Amino acid sequence: MSKRLTRRRLLAGAAIPVAAVPLAKLAGAGGSNAGASTSTHIHHAHARVGHAAMIGSSVPAPGGPNTLDALLNPPPTLPHKPGRVRSYELVAADHEIEVAQGVKYAAWTYNGTVPGPVLRATEGDEFTYEFPATPYGMQLYHCHATPLKKHIHKGLYGAFIIDPPDPRAPARELVMVMNGYDTDGDGENNFYTVNGLAFYYAKYPIRVKRGELVRIYLANLTEFDLINSLHIHANFFRYYPTGTTDQFEYTDTVMLCQGQRGILELEFPNPGRFMFHAHQSEFAELGWMGFFQVEE
Repeated sequence: MSKRLTRRRLLAGAAIPVAAVPLAKLAGAGGSNAGASTSTHIHHAHARVGHAAMIGSSVPAPGGPNTLDALLNPPPTLPHKPGRVRSYELVAADHEIEVAQGVKYAAWTYNGTVPGPVLRATEGDEFTYEFPATPYGMQLYHCHATPLKKHIHKGLYGAFIIDPPDPRAPARELVMVMNGYDTDGDGENNFYTVNGLAFYYAKYPIRVKRGELVRIYLANLTEFDLINSLHIHANFFRYYPTGTTDQFEYTDTVMLCQGQRGILELEFPNPGRFMFHAHQSEFAELGWMGFFQVEE
């Protein structure tokens, strides 16, 4: 290819053909739904659609309605039983994945996905490496061989949840791993996602029930950018840094540097469709946005 696919060119609308499909459809979606996206963006009273009306079957996201279920929904928690051994098998392998519609990425994966599978334990279990599972909270795993930066941005990482001895309250639990993809090798990300596929949760909103406790295990594994973030429309959440204490911040936006993680808890008081996205607008426009579909 004679031209390099950079995020600046993507945002300027001058992308080479490999990225033209998602951006052309994005532009088309915004134009055909202009009436649904003209509301002013106000932090605590957002329009239900907003942001170019990226929602539904016309969204240029790869995959089907259940493609990311295993990464979004963590394994069930188990009661406290010191000394119990959990067994997980992780296979690191090259795997080409479609990270945005029509855009392939030569990833390094655990078990074929980026991020890798969600690992879960209860405090007191022991892992293969003979260390006690402690402290409880939202943790990470990733390759630590050199060149470390390349191993991270190519995809060798995932979420590792350690549950406390006294179980947390029952909740609709979700895992969100934020990341980016440098698809042209210039050291800048061209696409941003949560759980690996650009715009996926805009096309397939996450369904939750009105009034139920929703718990999100959030981690940032974005290489090349110093900060990533999560903002939820029309709601505040309780944010527990690393999830190891009962201390929380009450907010609607959280900023994480690489490797930071935490646990969010919230309830949706009203039914409807509510957006979540990075609060760096560029990240949202390049794939890191989605919706909660709140149902009775």
